Amino acid sequence: MGSVLSNLKVLITITYIYRGNNIKPDSKKKVRLVFKIVIAAALLYYLINYVSYQEIFIAVKQSNKYYIFFVVVLMTMNIYLQYLKWRVVCYSLLNIRDDHQIMKSLFYGFSAGIITPVRVGEYLGRQLAFRDVGLLKVTISTIIEKFASLFIVLTVGSIASIYFLIVYYSFPFSIPIILFLIGILTLASFVIRGYNFSSSIFSNLAERYDFVNKIKIELKYVREINSRSINLLMVYSLLFYFVVILQYALLAKAFDQTGSIFMFLVAGIIVIFVKSILSFLSFADLGIRESTSVFLMNKMGYSIVVGFNSAIFLFLINLVIPSIIGAFLLFRKDNENNIVTKVE
Repeated sequence: MGSVLSNLKVLITITYIYRGNNIKPDSKKKVRLVFKIVIAAALLYYLINYVSYQEIFIAVKQSNKYYIFFVVVLMTMNIYLQYLKWRVVCYSLLNIRDDHQIMKSLFYGFSAGIITPVRVGEYLGRQLAFRDVGLLKVTISTIIEKFASLFIVLTVGSIASIYFLIVYYSFPFSIPIILFLIGILTLASFVIRGYNFSSSIFSNLAERYDFVNKIKIELKYVREINSRSINLLMVYSLLFYFVVILQYALLAKAFDQTGSIFMFLVAGIIVIFVKSILSFLSFADLGIRESTSVFLMNKMGYSIVVGFNSAIFLFLINLVIPSIIGAFLLFRKDNENNIVTKVE
């Protein structure tokens, strides 16, 4: 699972930073980053030529602007739900109860995350708002917050994918993929319920590797989170997930007003699901989200333009706009620090 592997890589990297180790430039890492950027650019270039940029602009002109406006309004709810999720974790694990500080941390993460591979910058960005909390602790807390959403994405996405395969493909052809999806559901269940299993493996690794032991020590405070906080985190994650899927469906509806809102919701669920699994392949998930959306819309009998525009607008509204706001807040923070330095 791409998101799980990405979070593990982030945790290991930040552990080294936290310990103060000098990380020498790794040519392999650079090659992987370039490879991801090339894949993202190639996929987008192929899709734009496949769909035809003229058709894209015509579809935007003819779209229902009220639906798009409503999606932008939903962006504020999207951000607010992410804030509520992050606040639950900050209250429970980081002992931070300054809501203004928590909100700034979230926006710093938006702006730093969009420009870095596997969104590693989001973890660094969130920590900038907290002077008295270590980077590793913020990283672990962020990963815990994201795992709640990931569990929902894997569960609902697997079910929707099985439904799609049964409806649009012959059952015998679908069996291997359905078994794979059932495996993902089972694995997600083990991640949530199999703490003893995972902790025993983790203990063995901690004995062999120093950096894993460092993570294990920092993870001890995770047990401080209570069941009420976990339940709140799951509820907010579910609402956040529903808002994102609704945004995608409304965007699809804006570009094809005769389409079925139910099928657009199903498509949105699968797009988010595939993006989460294949996030390690592309930079900022670009190309993965759009190509999946194009494929699904085409298979469902809708224009491929609807698929491309829905996915790219979802990216622009939910990621680019919040990142711009976060960049402004970071810029203002730097200016304030420079003013304080000059006064001193």
